[in-house]
Amino acid sequence: MKDQPEINIELFDPDIYIRYNPDIAKHFLTPANASISKDLLDKKLLNHYTKYGHKENRLSNKEQLKKVWITEHEIDHAFDHEFYLAEYPETIEFSAYLSQISLRERLFNHYYQFGKIEGRYINQQQKYAYKIKTLNISKIIPQSSLKHFTNNLECIALLVTDNEIQNGQYIELVNRLIGNTTKEETQKIHFKIIVNNISCCIETKALKTLFSNVDIIDLNLNEEEDLYLKDTRKLEKIPKYGRKSGPNIMFYRAIEVCKNYNTTLFLETDCFFRETWLQKLNNFINHSNSFWISGALYDGLIPNAAGSALSTHINGGVGLYATGNETFRLLMSQCEVFLIEQIKGGLAVLAYDVGIKMYIDHITNANIKNPEDILISKFINRQYLPNKIIGNFSTTKDTPIALEQIQDMYNYYIVHKK
Repeated sequence: MKDQPEINIELFDPDIYIRYNPDIAKHFLTPANASISKDLLDKKLLNHYTKYGHKENRLSNKEQLKKVWITEHEIDHAFDHEFYLAEYPETIEFSAYLSQISLRERLFNHYYQFGKIEGRYINQQQKYAYKIKTLNISKIIPQSSLKHFTNNLECIALLVTDNEIQNGQYIELVNRLIGNTTKEETQKIHFKIIVNNISCCIETKALKTLFSNVDIIDLNLNEEEDLYLKDTRKLEKIPKYGRKSGPNIMFYRAIEVCKNYNTTLFLETDCFFRETWLQKLNNFINHSNSFWISGALYDGLIPNAAGSALSTHINGGVGLYATGNETFRLLMSQCEVFLIEQIKGGLAVLAYDVGIKMYIDHITNANIKNPEDILISKFINRQYLPNKIIGNFSTTKDTPIALEQIQDMYNYYIVHKK
């Protein structure tokens, strides 16, 4: 039999007990108890605690509270809860059951327990403090280098992890691809399989029935590089490319791998295809009148603030890139530098695709004086083109959304979906 927690009546605080245990408050704060004195209510609460609460390890005193919760008077004065909620709307659900606790207190505790580790901002000033210093974009990308670019799909690159190969996701993707694609559509397209680390055989026979050229590229990421943390565990040292180091490095290496192809479609294993998807994609490319990046915005169930990078960024793992355009690759090299700087500044959770949108927004906002800088920043922004061929429902929260529902609503031809 397990030892029961020791009862310390002297430390018991009835105000804390009723405030941080909503079910107890609901039981005692009833019309029947409305007229009883506070002393009597406190005695009833202590009686409940000695009989039940201590066995359930309920919060009952200030010392306990200090270990797990930041109270209102201890909140960092710089914390702007209205900004935090607007920037990260999903946080409103955090500890919502604590109806007696102010929204500000709940949101700060979300930041303290999770947001701080994830590199979330506490106010507008901090958000802009992490931006790279104002720059003249014309010193990096001269106006003379900006030319109209005619896109032509020449390559498909599958970004895949060794784990996805071993657990069968790779083969499932290949089967879906084969079942919805014809050789006539693919005869001029090369196929690249870009892997973080290869520890087993990669079957390519089926792909070679469609594509005349199938290559496997092993990036050989080391242990520190090949990291993707979806939880909030603490790290002694944040890797150069952050908590999403593996995907971040893989993306930028893939851009370089595909530099000899005019335009490349990046895919991940959680993609679904409709018949004629490649024909529809080519039709879009051929009539788009040029882009550097084109793909899906997020249409799923997770709320994001309107106008934020999370809301307006193009999903990176499944999208089109003008990999053969030298000026585009120069922009990507700057986005990579920006990503690393943001991670150094504390935004360790930043992913490359959100980082690209943040950088484009940054140069648009920063270059407002020099006419050449203004034209260049606007040109770059116009090369960032959301399309309605690809759909993005790629979070685990989107799993219940059926492909049929997505098709009825949007008529997408490639769907990135868990």
